[in-house]
Amino acid sequence: MSGDLGPERVPLARLKKRYNCEKILKEIAAKLEESSRKAWSQAKKGILQKVYCTIGLPIPEEDPKILGDFPSKVYEVPPKTVQPASILPNRKWKNFSISYFTFYSNPYCKEDILTTLELLLEHERINYLPFIGEEDGIMDFSRNFETGETKLYLYPLHKTNFKREELEPPFKSYYDFLPYYLNVIDVMGKMYKKELYENTNLALSRISEDLVWTRRTKDGKDIRANSPSQLLDLVSWGAFEFFLENNKCLLEQTDCRACEKNCWPNVTVDIDPGLKVPQAKLLSVLDTIHKNFEDEDVKYTTKFTGKRGFHITAYFNDFKLPESNYIPLRVLRHAEEMSVKQLKQVVENLSKDPFEVARDFIRCKTEQWKNVGNLDFLVHDFSTFDGMEYTKVDASSVKRRGYHRAYYSLTTKATACLPVCTNGIKLDKELFEKMKRISSNPWEILKYEKELMDVDVKYNDSSYVKDFLEEYERKIFERQFNKVKSRIGI
Repeated sequence: MSGDLGPERVPLARLKKRYNCEKILKEIAAKLEESSRKAWSQAKKGILQKVYCTIGLPIPEEDPKILGDFPSKVYEVPPKTVQPASILPNRKWKNFSISYFTFYSNPYCKEDILTTLELLLEHERINYLPFIGEEDGIMDFSRNFETGETKLYLYPLHKTNFKREELEPPFKSYYDFLPYYLNVIDVMGKMYKKELYENTNLALSRISEDLVWTRRTKDGKDIRANSPSQLLDLVSWGAFEFFLENNKCLLEQTDCRACEKNCWPNVTVDIDPGLKVPQAKLLSVLDTIHKNFEDEDVKYTTKFTGKRGFHITAYFNDFKLPESNYIPLRVLRHAEEMSVKQLKQVVENLSKDPFEVARDFIRCKTEQWKNVGNLDFLVHDFSTFDGMEYTKVDASSVKRRGYHRAYYSLTTKATACLPVCTNGIKLDKELFEKMKRISSNPWEILKYEKELMDVDVKYNDSSYVKDFLEEYERKIFERQFNKVKSRIGI
């Protein structure tokens, strides 16, 4: 008599080769951007084609259930703007059967496809597969009005196979990171503020069996912390790097895979200086933004992220959308390629998305700061120029599932993320150097406990973003704005 326990799998402790999800998503994002431009270019014909992304997963024939509950997640995770579908038939390859999962949306919702992929690729079982196939392009429909049958046609533009990488964990073991982090958790009281964590999901890096895993769920639920003690419980679970979702979500944890309603973003200005940007220029950018926010009575907190970048966050307990004189910048970019009918439809849809509004606010503000401070090297994610000599404000990091590093969190480089200033505190060279020194020595953070800043969350006027866009967008992008306005009659 012999029992059957199923095929043997590689123990997690030996699974050193893993997929670099961040790298994969960046590459797919660039390809989807090109596919979206192709879809926009067809819009003048009166039909705005969809964009799609298909992932192919090789399932070993001797272990058909290797992915566990992944196939069911394919239909649970996507927001309403993304349609999951099984369009391509399985294909045999060696001793594998490749299963294909397709996700499609309107081109202006391609970020929601990326959000979907982000949630799916964090699934542990993915790392057992020898490669991940990816295809993206544009999708068209054909409908038989007699039978009611609809056919989907895929026109691929890019195909790639992603391989696993041998990722070196930042710590040799769970016990290796503890001496660093025990000092950081002693200032956990400064890290935890109810206003920051309430109704907010956490993502974290966790070390387990000599491997580092990215986690957004625990026991099948989104991770939330309601007290400092619950943050410490996560540390004992192996968490060393904490990220806060950039929006408030009032849905229950079990339903909060990708927020669609009852949520709004905080406005985080994500500043990424190029490698050739000197410190003096970076400080001039920060000084310009701080002065502008203080002149407009905006309450903000500036955070050093532990490398070279900064996050300047303005918090909102509610978020009003523009009611007039607002055309989403994504529309201004592609207006020449669209019919009037499509223009009206897209403007109506995007204007209702608070995350799109927040992104456009940051881009318009960047243009304003560039002009006010004579900062020719300041660009945003829609700008023509980018490179090591530029400082980039990445508005795309504001998204439904966007995360930013939490205060007093340890990073993978064993540096601490620190709040450095707020309204009324000038970030000069001396303060900047001091915070960099504290950040690079987190095991000595208690020496500077009295110098560490308490984060006092103060909410801004819910009409601030709305009022700014209604008044200034048409001035900043006057030519493009007036051209679209005349076409759609607003």
